[in-house]
Amino acid sequence: MQKFIIKPNNSLPKRELILLGGGFALLMSLMAVRLLLLGMWLVVPFLLLDVLVVAAAFYLIRKESRVHESIFIDGVALEIRHHEARRSKSWSFDIHWVKILLQKHQHPWQASRLLVGSHGKWIEFANFLTDEERASLSRALKQSIQTHIHHV
Repeated sequence: MQKFIIKPNNSLPKRELILLGGGFALLMSLMAVRLLLLGMWLVVPFLLLDVLVVAAAFYLIRKESRVHESIFIDGVALEIRHHEARRSKSWSFDIHWVKILLQKHQHPWQASRLLVGSHGKWIEFANFLTDEERASLSRALKQSIQTHIHHV
C-alpha cells in the first residue's frame, strides 16, 4: 500500500499565531488607553472592533490550515479521504478503472484542477496545492497506480 498525505502550507504555527494576535491586541489596547486619555473615546469601539475582526481572521486561517487529504493506493483501490476540523469524506475507486486528470485552464491566472474518477463519477482534490505541486502529485499517483496494477 502506498500513502500520500497532502496539507496546505501553514507557514505560521499556532504558537506564533497566538503571539502575533496577542501583540496586535496589546498594541490596540495601548492605543485605546491613549485615545481615552486624550478624550477621544468615540474611536475606542472601532479599535476594539479591529481586534475582533483580526481575531476572527486568525481563527479562520487556523481552521483552514487543519484541512488535509490522505490518498491510499493498493492493488484493489485508490481511496481519497478529505479531513476537515469536524468532518471527513471518503471516496474509493477501483484501481483498474480509475483515471487521474490534471485540467489546465487556458488563462494563466486560473489554477489547474486535479480530478480523479471513473464511470462518470469525478471528484476534485488537492485544491490547496500550487499548480506545480498538483502536476507533481498527478505524476506520482499515475506512476503508483501503474506500479500496483502491474504487481497484481
